[in-house]
Amino acid sequence: MKTGGTEIPTQGILARMKAGLAGARAGFTGNGAEWFGPGQPVAPSAPKDVAGRQFQLPISTNTLIQTKVTGVSFEQLRMMAETVDIIRLLIETRKDQLCGMAWSIQLKGATSKEATQDSRCKALEDFFQSPDTDHDWADWLRLVLEDMFVLDAPTLYVQRRRNRDVYALRPIDGSTIKRIVDGHGWTPAPPLPAYQQILQGTAAVDYTTDDLIYRPRNPRTNRIYGLSHVEQIVVT
Repeated sequence: MKTGGTEIPTQGILARMKAGLAGARAGFTGNGAEWFGPGQPVAPSAPKDVAGRQFQLPISTNTLIQTKVTGVSFEQLRMMAETVDIIRLLIETRKDQLCGMAWSIQLKGATSKEATQDSRCKALEDFFQSPDTDHDWADWLRLVLEDMFVLDAPTLYVQRRRNRDVYALRPIDGSTIKRIVDGHGWTPAPPLPAYQQILQGTAAVDYTTDDLIYRPRNPRTNRIYGLSHVEQIVVT
């Protein structure tokens, strides 16, 4: 130091170690990497058990007494499918094609001879001749396909006998079903309710996944409801 100058103190070893650890946390590699660099990430504010959340959930979505509050409503989709002639012709053609297909139930990987000898396959084939005890296979399938093509909300109520065996699979209106999600956006497992049926503007019935089969064809990670064939051509 020249006479009359000002001494500039250097950092002690502990201060330099502290700065080095801070740089390492941010992914710094030294050699000036922090100069005009990306900076340190903001510290997470949510609890650790938020990890794995499927998407940014609508706040208090489970408290709403209505279904499908985003996008095109179920009512609008139904109106389009019933009033736009080309849409209705396409839907009915697909129904005719699928209902006209031959089908059988077999053990996976089994030969046809082994399948015919399995009593469970025969029992299931007999059951699906009239899955809801009210319609035959083709008519029952048309009910399910209608809600899949139009709403992407095909829904079956599992009616059971006293011994809990399945008695019937009854199609119900998918537009009345509101999904319930847990804190991660996932479907709750029994005994927690996974669905509510909205009737006359009220939450009428709770269902678990044992009570209801709800199978959208086109689920998405950022939406509670699926994207139906009809909804995909709304703009067109």
